[in-house]
Amino acid sequence: MTNLSRSRTQQEKLLAEEISQQREAKRIAREQHLNRQLKMAEVTDIAKIEELTQLRRERLKLITDVNADEEDLKKVNKRIKVLEGKVLNSSLEDDVDNILKPHKSRKALSLRQLAERAKLQGSKDNPLLDSHYDTDIPETE
Repeated sequence: MTNLSRSRTQQEKLLAEEISQQREAKRIAREQHLNRQLKMAEVTDIAKIEELTQLRRERLKLITDVNADEEDLKKVNKRIKVLEGKVLNSSLEDDVDNILKPHKSRKALSLRQLAERAKLQGSKDNPLLDSHYDTDIPETE
């Protein structure tokens, strides 16, 4: 056997090209979907921030008004508290990083922990695993 390689047939070349085009189309579609999601998130965050600003102005008016109803102030404060919990403080770049980075489970073992768990204990039954039975010749100078 001298040469085990062969040139691709026209059909194989076309198939490989189609597969490549499909992968590229999927990648572009994912990027576009991500961009749409980011734009929608940005719009909703801006709307929440504007509503929060409006509610804070309303609360300021209620506080300065001596004839204001205490119930109205409580409702506004409650709505402000809810919105403050929903408004994201992170930037869009942070959100992109969080989306693109794979999520690692907190329960997943690190490589070091995995190596420590996999470390084999020496035993009398298997002298190959016990360092006591090492027969290395010490280095002499």
